[in-house]
Amino acid sequence: KSDPRGAYADNLAGLVRSALGIEDSRSGDREGEGGSDGRRRRIVDIGGGTGNFARMIVGDGSSVEAVVVDPFLERSSGLGDDDGAIEFVKADAETYALSPGEVPPPSDWGDGGSSDGVASWWRTGYHQVLLKEMIHHVSAERRVDIFRGLRAGTADLPSRADGGMSMTIPPSLLIITRPRTKIDFPLWPAARDVWAANQPSSESIAADVATAGYSDVTTKIHAYPCEIELERWCEMIRDRFWSTFSNFDDRGLEDGIDHIRGEWGAKADSKGRIKFEDRLLFITARK
Repeated sequence: KSDPRGAYADNLAGLVRSALGIEDSRSGDREGEGGSDGRRRRIVDIGGGTGNFARMIVGDGSSVEAVVVDPFLERSSGLGDDDGAIEFVKADAETYALSPGEVPPPSDWGDGGSSDGVASWWRTGYHQVLLKEMIHHVSAERRVDIFRGLRAGTADLPSRADGGMSMTIPPSLLIITRPRTKIDFPLWPAARDVWAANQPSSESIAADVATAGYSDVTTKIHAYPCEIELERWCEMIRDRFWSTFSNFDDRGLEDGIDHIRGEWGAKADSKGRIKFEDRLLFITARK
């Protein structure tokens, strides 16, 4: 496997397209994505960073467009893709919990804000919402308000020429997260405790989604087989590649790595590689 991260991203993008009811751009069959009136389906990607994953979802020549909303953007909404398929807004998820008059004024980041109390364009008129691996950064106290605001801004999907009766209506909301406890990563007990303390349970997330007014809330787990050299995994932990590891000093990390080597060393193959699952939870709901 020359590009395991690329294969992982491709697999995840395929799962997301399937969950949102988006045809694979490589299939050449785009039926049902756009409306009979020519309008694109719009997806809001909350916490979408550079937009690379959104581009994988939108694909080439798609009748789907994306708005990437992220507080740490390095580019403005005025610097989207040439074909307009991707737009960028510098804002965080909590903005969707604000009333129109509370939305921050525009800044150097394009027309993402609102100075006259009118809701910004990116807060309404979208058809689906994606929150990928970021819900653990949202405080539990604010989740319902954010979900409620996202639901209020969601429009019905563009109508199809055939009336849309030949396909199941796709979900309005897709949250991708990881389990709180049933994880398969090579960790040590203290790291698992930190993980669990900072990772909301799928049950609590689903309950908040329902409280916000969404219906047909479902949870499904997808497991991706991972293979990596044990020593490479230990180096990644030393580099604190997840925020979980920032809770430990250097000595604490070394103690944890010693524990992992003791538990996983016997499981490694002749080339020092270990295998485990990366388990992702897909929580979907309809407006």
